[in-house]
Parts: sequence; C-alpha cells; structure tokens
Amino acid sequence: MNRKQAIAVGVLIAGILLFSGPAMATTAESMDEGAYANLASSDDLYNELEEQMLLYNARLDDVPWIVKRIAGDDVILIDITTSDGEELYIQAITNNGEILYFERVSSPDEVDRSVTVTTDEETAREIIDSTQPFTEFKDALNRDEISVETESTLKRIALGTLMTVSNIL
Repeated sequence: MNRKQAIAVGVLIAGILLFSGPAMATTAESMDEGAYANLASSDDLYNELEEQMLLYNARLDDVPWIVKRIAGDDVILIDITTSDGEELYIQAITNNGEILYFERVSSPDEVDRSVTVTTDEETAREIIDSTQPFTEFKDALNRDEISVETESTLKRIALGTLMTVSNIL
C-alpha cells in the first residue's frame, strides 16, 4: 500500500475529528481550556474519542457525501498505544458514514476488520486538540506516527483518489 492510499483510508477516522472540530470549538467555550489535554488514562482517552464520535454523528449532515459513500461502510479497528504502554483497542462500525457502533475491545482478534488504524496516544491527542485536525492527521501520517491498512483494493483506490482531491483543494 502506498502512502497516499494509507492516508486515504484514514479519512473516516479523521472525519470523526475533522467534522466534530467545529462542534468542539463551540462547546469549548464553556469548558476549561486544558480539560482534554490533561486526560491521562486509556479510559479517559476512550471516553474522549467516544465523545468525538458522538459529535461527528451529530454533524453527519455536514460530512461531504463522497466521504460517506467511499469511507462510510467499514469495520474499523483503532489500535492506540497509551502513554503508559497499554494497548487501547476500539472497534468502530460505520454505515453510510454514520458510526453505528463504537466500543472498546480487549483484543484485536475480536474484530473482523476492513480497516486498521494504529497510532499512539500522543498523536491521537494532537489530532483531537488541533484547530485543523485533518491537516494534523495527514502530517502525522507523513511523520509515520499513524499506520492505516485496508483489506480492499477498490477502497484503497477510491480513498487514494479522494485524498488526492483533498490535497488539491
């Protein structure tokens, strides 16, 4: 898999962060500025990602139809190495771009996945806390701080095309 294809597969995961960013910006006014940056445990990280997922789903109408069409029907394994060295595994199931299922699992073997996203806690938090999460996501991929794998050749091609277009725009 080439780098552009790997970046492309992450569009859905980045979508959670990208399209929930404006919603977080509006709710952040009533929150302590450092509230998210100070969370430390894997439970806190999971809860924060779950909140981002809920915000993403609430703003689903704002997600471009092409993203929902191409990246919207997957079983995704998110594998995050926490700052204390533990592995946080999350299964996300999407349909037409909506995240229907988002749950912590104890082992990656529990997930019959079509996409796997691997990163560390620091990178995940940098994306969440960024004012431009999609750009931060792409930069993290370029720095090899995120690994994205997909099972479908057709999906890799479609998502590669989508990412190329997003780079031009």
